[in-house]
Amino acid sequence: LVFPLPSPLLNPPSSIHPAPLVIAPRGANQGLASYLYNSGKSYIGFYKDGINRVRANHKLAKAVGAKLRASSSSSGPASATPGNKKNYQTPQTELTLPRVTRAEYQLVLRSYRDMLRLPGFAFLVLAMGEWLPLIAIWITPVVPVPCRIPGQIRRELEKLERRRQIRLQRLGRTYTAAELFGDADTDAEGVDVEKLPLPALLHFSAQLGCHSSVWDMLFLTPPAVLLRWSVGRRLRYLEKDDAMIRRDGGVKGLSGEEVRVACVERGIDTLGRKEEELRRELDSWFGEGGER
Repeated sequence: LVFPLPSPLLNPPSSIHPAPLVIAPRGANQGLASYLYNSGKSYIGFYKDGINRVRANHKLAKAVGAKLRASSSSSGPASATPGNKKNYQTPQTELTLPRVTRAEYQLVLRSYRDMLRLPGFAFLVLAMGEWLPLIAIWITPVVPVPCRIPGQIRRELEKLERRRQIRLQRLGRTYTAAELFGDADTDAEGVDVEKLPLPALLHFSAQLGCHSSVWDMLFLTPPAVLLRWSVGRRLRYLEKDDAMIRRDGGVKGLSGEEVRVACVERGIDTLGRKEEELRRELDSWFGEGGER
């Protein structure tokens, strides 16, 4: 299946993602020590490339940040388009979008997060060298995205999807649909987060991964005020990203990597699923396919 060419208006530079990690297989006559040494060198090369990507993204983001600040006082309004039942939005009379492309906006957001992680990670690279891959999979939150190896990316997704499934199953056994949604019209343009009852807040937070797993480990329900803040914050971000994707070309212009990122952010499982299937999921989210 051939997809349209990715749009530069929608997709941040490829440096925002990790480079391919290539580890040569062990040769027939190669000793274990030699193989481990060569593999370690490959990992170090991968990490150095990732750090260079983070720094390059930061330079690009600084220029975009200046553009954002200049446009913040004169941005024009753009209303979000109603979605289907999965597309929960906060009600707003108008949604103001920055006068930058979705690609630029995402570059700034992700570069900022990676720069916060960079100092600590760079120290670990210097301190541990070739041994860092042995612990990297356990410290994913402090690793910049361009420095994450495929194994830890997959492990984080597995944890996220398993946690979502468990949370939704618990809610399904505890609450009925009427208790979750009440009299709210989920076909409407938005749901007022301030008026949602606790069961509905838990549902949205479970679907979108808004509350920490610490609450699960302690077998405690997060306070409603915390859920209302975190769910509202996530929905406002998704509302803006939805509007920018529509404005700058739609799902068809997203690259394969960005399709997966968009699905993860919207609470859609991605593991073991092909790009074609995930694009259909996003089309349904945006009301461009399937039922509204």
